[in-house]
Amino acid sequence: MKRNVFILLIIVSSLIVFSVFVFALDIINVKDYIKDKFSPAVSLHLFSLDNLDLYEKEFIDLLEKLPEEEQECYAKMVYEYGFYREILEVVKEGKPIAVYVEAYDKALNLIEKREYKNALPYLEIAAETDVSSLKAGAYHVIGVCYGELKSYTKAIEAYKQAVLFMPNHVITHYNLGVLYHKLGFYEDAIKAYKQAIRIDPGYADSYYGLGLVYYTLGYNEDAIEEYKQAIRIDPDNGKYYCNLGVSYHSLGFYEDAAKAYKEAIYKTEGRFFVWQCPSK
Repeated sequence: MKRNVFILLIIVSSLIVFSVFVFALDIINVKDYIKDKFSPAVSLHLFSLDNLDLYEKEFIDLLEKLPEEEQECYAKMVYEYGFYREILEVVKEGKPIAVYVEAYDKALNLIEKREYKNALPYLEIAAETDVSSLKAGAYHVIGVCYGELKSYTKAIEAYKQAVLFMPNHVITHYNLGVLYHKLGFYEDAIKAYKQAIRIDPGYADSYYGLGLVYYTLGYNEDAIEEYKQAIRIDPDNGKYYCNLGVSYHSLGFYEDAAKAYKEAIYKTEGRFFVWQCPSK
């Protein structure tokens, strides 16, 4: 009996060691795995994968067989949005991707020149892709363009589409909060900012934006707490102190307001008050 137990323990131990060994083999550093397989530009984008799991290795193996132009398109997507199983499925199915990425890149180039209206047709093309990360990115940038063009309702609709395909994109929720606030939809703005905070509690502007909504509604105590959260995360941002001072001032806490204003002046070398403070 003891002998059988001893043999069983050896077998179990061997299986554990073997499992660990197999698992270790499944995780490979990307630099080692893609060495000499791709052009420098493609390799640079793929380095963002760090360690490869089984699905990522399968993606790399399929990517190696594609034309270099398509390799670069997919590598850029992985670099910008991270790896999704969906990308692997698209590669397997042989769906065209270059046309969408090319349109997206053209749009970004136009946006750099502030040609927002001209960028929109290319973004509409990019949004037709089956890859949700690229689709979400296209809709997000469509929202940015409409926002710059003062078409706020269209911008909100575009951001809503982006959220459908990438629900945890913090900047999209933040931008929704900004636009809802601008249009006077304060409850929607509060929800958008709170969702951004849930997704990324370290994104200071979400607290700041929420504070601005509370200030607009006359909830200065709540606004102060949000500004303090923003300052805790980013203590060198002068606009946070400036609007903290505004809320203190509104409540009659003049000493606290003066301290906040002085801090704002210090952080911005006196330039901030020209355009930002007081603010709603």
